[in-house]
Amino acid sequence: MSRLPHTGSFTSELVNVKFKGRNVFARNNGGGTGAAAFQNCVINVQGQLLFMNNSGTNGGAVLLESSQIVLYPDSELMFLANEARGLGGAIFVKEYMMDEFIHEKNPNCFLAYSDPNEPPSKWKVSIV
Repeated sequence: MSRLPHTGSFTSELVNVKFKGRNVFARNNGGGTGAAAFQNCVINVQGQLLFMNNSGTNGGAVLLESSQIVLYPDSELMFLANEARGLGGAIFVKEYMMDEFIHEKNPNCFLAYSDPNEPPSKWKVSIV
């Protein structure tokens, strides 16, 4: 049974997802999350993933629950003009207790690079 009630336009639970090329989530208004919700999965980004003008209660664009976004070389992750009525205007991460947004060699961070040995300062990605 899903623990993600009132989700947005795209929901994945226990299924890993790969976004290749250009993918846009725009003008979604979810009761719980805005455009997308992910629970217990890995979201692989190989290209451009854009969240624009989405709104929700928690996670205007994305809700990540025990999930991780993995960026590949030359990928772009963009959050533009998203809003939440509660927490996480662009992205709401649930369950991971982190002192820092990202730091080197952290396998539990909600955001990772395809080469786990590459420090964040060397990632060949764009995050807006």
